[in-house]
Amino acid sequence: HEVDELKSRFFTNISHEFRTPLTLILGPAKDILESTQESKTKQNVSLIKRNAGKLLMLVNQLLDISKIESGNLKLQTKPLNIVPLVKGLVLSFSSYAERKRIKLKFIATQNEIIVYLDIEKFEKIITNILSNALKFTPEGGRVEVKIASSKSPPKEETYKESSSALSIEWAIGKDCKYVEISVSDTGIGMPADRIDKIFDRFYQVDGSHTREHEGTGIGLSLTKELIELHKGKIEVESEPGKGSTFTVSLPLGKDHLSAEEICEESLSQTLSKGEGFSEINFPDEATTEKEDIDLFGERDKPILLIVEDNPDVRIYIKENLKDDFRILEAADGEDGLKKAIQYIPELIVSDIMMPKLSGFKLCEKIKTNEVTSHIPVILLTAKAAKEDKLSGYELGADEYLMKPFDTDELKSRIKNLIIQRKRLQEHSRIKGFTEIDTLKITPVDKKFLEKCVEIINQHISDSEFSVDLFAEELSLSHSGLQKKILSLTGETPSDLLRKIRLNKAAELIKNKFGNISEIALEVGYNNPAHFSEAFKKQFGVTPSQYQQNYRTP
Repeated sequence: HEVDELKSRFFTNISHEFRTPLTLILGPAKDILESTQESKTKQNVSLIKRNAGKLLMLVNQLLDISKIESGNLKLQTKPLNIVPLVKGLVLSFSSYAERKRIKLKFIATQNEIIVYLDIEKFEKIITNILSNALKFTPEGGRVEVKIASSKSPPKEETYKESSSALSIEWAIGKDCKYVEISVSDTGIGMPADRIDKIFDRFYQVDGSHTREHEGTGIGLSLTKELIELHKGKIEVESEPGKGSTFTVSLPLGKDHLSAEEICEESLSQTLSKGEGFSEINFPDEATTEKEDIDLFGERDKPILLIVEDNPDVRIYIKENLKDDFRILEAADGEDGLKKAIQYIPELIVSDIMMPKLSGFKLCEKIKTNEVTSHIPVILLTAKAAKEDKLSGYELGADEYLMKPFDTDELKSRIKNLIIQRKRLQEHSRIKGFTEIDTLKITPVDKKFLEKCVEIINQHISDSEFSVDLFAEELSLSHSGLQKKILSLTGETPSDLLRKIRLNKAAELIKNKFGNISEIALEVGYNNPAHFSEAFKKQFGVTPSQYQQNYRTP
């Protein structure tokens, strides 16, 4: 009991300590937003305000939990018509639902159902449940909210988790009426063995690196405790892949409440005020449109792929790097892999915890795919554990950056990786394409270059063998081959093709294969004059002079 009290005091104290600096962030941010007309400033300050608001919401949830544990969170109920109240809360989510292309429906069997509610706490209950339903429902899905009065009390088995007073009230008051609010969705659902754990504090159904949605595991725990504070009950039905239904049951009347939990205000006074609901912090208020990269503009700028499921973080990185890069965005690991293969960017910055494919798995697939294995990868993470860093490096990550990160540091890491890549290209130019073993590249890239040399040697006499046919042999697009070879060697595929042919010609001259015209045909040159010109450009002497130098005295 003493440890619990100590923990509650700690939560309360640290939450209050957070609230002070957050107030000093939110206040000035609001003032700047109202006073500035500069779009870049407005965008940055909106980002600050939005995320400070999310942090404040989490702090408030911790404070509420702390108050519940210490018994200091008291009900202050008033008689309210619950129907328009719930309808208003549902409607406040309509724009968010529209952005996700989710059908949001509200159904009420009556126009008026009077319930004694603590409006602030009740709003948190409905907002948390509705927010979860929308968050876990994919695009094109459906969320339905129903409200109706009922004569039936909650099921018998729900008594065991209720307070004794509540259990007695429901057990003896069989004729007591209840209001039921159900929120049904067509979302991802939950396995049966996890349903009874979702109201446990800090529990998350999916705690893996690929969990679909952000969250702390506080919301539903707090929701359940606020419902029980109203002497109500919450039940869940769910099936994986089909969706979930959360049903909140609240008793009508005021016999279940103590005198201290009822405000003196009369029902007529409450209704005449027409009390509404407070501002809601939506799951994701960032309004970012999905943009396709302009591959035809500013060709001198390298392509940077940002793979991050949080749109605010993507905006933050993009705004700080867009002057130096053409930015390509992906909201999950699967989309990131698809775009990496399609566009072959110069560098990838990826979060670790993402839907569908984690950053670790993305990095592994990037580094083991012939098409993308050369691309440097910077992993971003909020986890500081040494094991996580080692996992990233073992999978081929080039850099590992901790959140929160400084954009100047990110720029510096990117710059260093690009410089390293240029040194590698210079090294390959000096050593030549045939000395692949000396190149400091991944085994996958070495194997790729070896394969390139082998294919060229197979077609070395074919004058019709072009870069397009070369790409076809490697199952790559023309642009894909261009980017891959250029990134590894600093030269184009046509340079590679020409150099290997001319190196072969020099070798044939040394071995006295035949005359210059025969050697030119052997390496795919039908025009001896063209062959002589290309040979001189690479070796500094004509084929005849080269032959003279290697002629036996």
